Amino acid sequence: QQKLNIMKICMIVTSELLPRFLKLLEQGFFVKTQAGCSIKDLLCEQLKIEEEYLDKRIQTLFLNGKAVDEVETAYLQDNATLALSAAMPGLVGATFRKGGTFAPMRNTISHDAAISIKGKGEARAKLKLFNLVLKELGPIFLANGVWIPEDKFNEFIARYLKEIKAACSLFQLDGESVDIAKFEEMKGKNTEIFLQVTSDRES
Repeated sequence: QQKLNIMKICMIVTSELLPRFLKLLEQGFFVKTQAGCSIKDLLCEQLKIEEEYLDKRIQTLFLNGKAVDEVETAYLQDNATLALSAAMPGLVGATFRKGGTFAPMRNTISHDAAISIKGKGEARAKLKLFNLVLKELGPIFLANGVWIPEDKFNEFIARYLKEIKAACSLFQLDGESVDIAKFEEMKGKNTEIFLQVTSDRES
């Protein structure tokens, strides 16, 4: 397996542009974690999301496509996919809500804690955020840094380059400030991108 090159990109943009980057997160992004940690450990201990937010706001969770009721006993293996959503409307929302009245009705599509095997070492988890959770947690994830597939990032930059050039006050590549317009020339093959984005209001 060919080793991936790592490109670290740090950007400061206007607060008006920040929502554009949420579109990038919508497609899914990666975070580093410990193999075998629980969903609650990942979100609250490693990613510093408030327990109250997890309990009250994140109402629907899917781990590898299976609905999760108990975040303490659902463990993440390498390359797991975790989807987080606020309450969804109607019967669908009621059915998939964690620990909800309708949870027993979906036993065939629910995550089975019995098949969770704790692992060891570093792992990666793919996160997908939806609706209010994307809007509220997206900026926090961007500020902390996320791993983005290079092709997705390049598509995003190409699509919004004009807006980003006008609204980006800092563009650093591996710790050195560069002209974002020249980024097109620097794209490498087999590259993984670690992206940090903050708004000028925060910096």
